[in-house]
Amino acid sequence: MTDETFDAADCVARILAGDDGAFRRLLDQTYPLVARIVGSHLSLAHDRAACEQETYLRAFQRLDQYRGDAPLEHWLARIAVNCCLDALRTGKRKHELHYSDLGERESAALNAALADDSATRSIEAAAAAELVTQVLETLEPEEAMLVRLHDLEEQTLAETAATLGWSLSWTKTKLARARGRVRGLLERLLGERDR
Repeated sequence: MTDETFDAADCVARILAGDDGAFRRLLDQTYPLVARIVGSHLSLAHDRAACEQETYLRAFQRLDQYRGDAPLEHWLARIAVNCCLDALRTGKRKHELHYSDLGERESAALNAALADDSATRSIEAAAAAELVTQVLETLEPEEAMLVRLHDLEEQTLAETAATLGWSLSWTKTKLARARGRVRGLLERLLGERDR
């Protein structure tokens, strides 16, 4: 639960002065944000815990670099996203996905997403979410993160660019490429289905 009276600049100054209580207060105040970000980008509990710890380690090692010109939560969110990207880069990603790799529920989700009648479209959300996860695993980590932030978490392009530390034009270009890869993969999956 966040504290409405929390003063980030004061808390940072106290931490830098050696106040352990301020360190605990900052952790309590920001942990829900970090856990939400990490949890939305990493699937394994072990990876999530390690990334959360790495986020705070990086943040506290660089706490003296926090300038205060943006909210502390934004600065910390960017560190968390970068930790997630690093974890995704070092992890093994699936390079290809074939229609035969899909389970029965994911196949139904793909078919229903393209169906015209509303009854067929009312498939289980969990199956559709699993299909999306499998598709995103085929992308480069930066592309998958970009699609998650913009298309799934519904951030604006400006918010996504700020979160990733990219220019707006670079973000638009990367998003177009990522969406093109997703579209191409889905078309290939449907082609394999129809064989």
